[in-house]
Amino acid sequence: MVRSVWVLFVVLTVLAVGCASADPVAGRPARLVGEGTLVTEVEPVAEVASAIEERTIVSSDVTPVEAVPMNAAADVNKDLGRGINFGNSLEAPREGDWGAGLEAEYFRLVAEAGFEHVRLPVSWAEYAATSAPFTIPTGIDPAISDQPYTNIWERVDWAIDQAEANDLMIIVNMHHYVEAQQDPLAHWDRILGMWEQIAPHYADAGDHVVFELFNEPYGVFYDDPDLWNELLVEILAIVRESNPTRPVLIGPAGFNRIDFLEHLVLPDDDHLIATVHLYEPLNFTHQGAEWLEDIPQIGVPWAADTFGWTEGLYDRSWDSRVITEDDKLRVDFGRQWAGFSVDYVEPSRPTEVRFVVEGEGSLRIGCRAGEVDELDQARIESTTAPQQFTIDLSGCSDHASGFAVMNERDDFGPIFFSSFEFCTEARGCQNIVTNADSALRRWVQRASEWSVAMGVPVHIGEFGAFSADGQVPIGDRAAWTSTVVDEATSHGLSFAYWEFHAGYAVYDVETNEWNAPLLDALLN
Repeated sequence: MVRSVWVLFVVLTVLAVGCASADPVAGRPARLVGEGTLVTEVEPVAEVASAIEERTIVSSDVTPVEAVPMNAAADVNKDLGRGINFGNSLEAPREGDWGAGLEAEYFRLVAEAGFEHVRLPVSWAEYAATSAPFTIPTGIDPAISDQPYTNIWERVDWAIDQAEANDLMIIVNMHHYVEAQQDPLAHWDRILGMWEQIAPHYADAGDHVVFELFNEPYGVFYDDPDLWNELLVEILAIVRESNPTRPVLIGPAGFNRIDFLEHLVLPDDDHLIATVHLYEPLNFTHQGAEWLEDIPQIGVPWAADTFGWTEGLYDRSWDSRVITEDDKLRVDFGRQWAGFSVDYVEPSRPTEVRFVVEGEGSLRIGCRAGEVDELDQARIESTTAPQQFTIDLSGCSDHASGFAVMNERDDFGPIFFSSFEFCTEARGCQNIVTNADSALRRWVQRASEWSVAMGVPVHIGEFGAFSADGQVPIGDRAAWTSTVVDEATSHGLSFAYWEFHAGYAVYDVETNEWNAPLLDALLN
């Protein structure tokens, strides 16, 4: 995930490059009414209402749903329990390329700490031939050098044996196949061809081995989840020829995101576990992530009483830090043309956005519509005096799913927002922020609700907060992790933390010590 997630950020935090070359247009605080009618609206606010006090607090109670009996894989999911990803190792082009390798000692440490499984991301596509029958080499693979193995089979076999020797279950997946995400049809047969080799190779492996068909379908699958539903049926059919009852993990499109579960169509198979990934909010979990094209600014704190995004909204800001300060939403634009933006996954037909703003700025305001920013709805000049604005967004396209506020100035300070409401035809008007703890718990609850309604157990295959070489406080990362673990265990969901010993590390391989706050959050 750590290497592939940058694509999500690129797609969902578009820079509006065309706007950067435009001449800034001076404007006044305004409301746009109808087409082409600009109505000046300056409303000094004597006492700015607190966005945090007015926010809608999301209940931690799970919405009642009609339960369906769980399938046969439910007991296996309980056995998976708490786990850790051995990320950045075999998912790299070659082990060690991304600074992480595998040692037998790591399996022992994980087991002795109290974890029950490991997830092993494997980039099988880095080893398979590019033409039919897409052979994954056995014997000596000439493409492998300076490695403790001669072919990838040998290394994965070794990892499976290490897991068994330490009484750990192990999830073996197909990971980091970027080309297939970008052009699934061109790589369709290759994916099937690799599973035609992987599945029978491990047909006689122990019950501690679980398969995961494909990590984080995104790219074309993001826009067309039904295409992923078609592919997963074909992969599973191949697996079942040699592994009729082996538990198999399958996640939804959209990077395995929880809100894409509604698009996941699983075949009638009693041995399936749904897997989802949780990295919300991205501006906290990925701050300082150097593999992203636009690195989220460092300095976003985490605590239960800080802000979170109201259910269904995602932060799509670029080159900006969004935090709360003095009970207001503070936006630090990192540069000219940086933006603050949130949106829903689906088109929502925005109608208007309302807020109180403080701080000197020249702001362009409009809608987000897929990869396009429609930022010509209004341009306003904010001042140090609080002012109330209502911006008409009804002129945005039918594909619009959110709003964006972009900074046009090259000299800028922080801008403060409060009483911030976003109105759409699909959802009505909502405060855009809520209690952080409740918002994060609600994501886990949504996965649990889906599980209960479908009778399919759920595994949180990845979750974690990046350390940015220690710049993100370990206490904040542990608090975020603790919330996910607490809610997951309360609903009986298994999980695997991302990751053991790289950028999100719970174990420091240089000091040979666990990062105690994270370990405690995961186990206690």
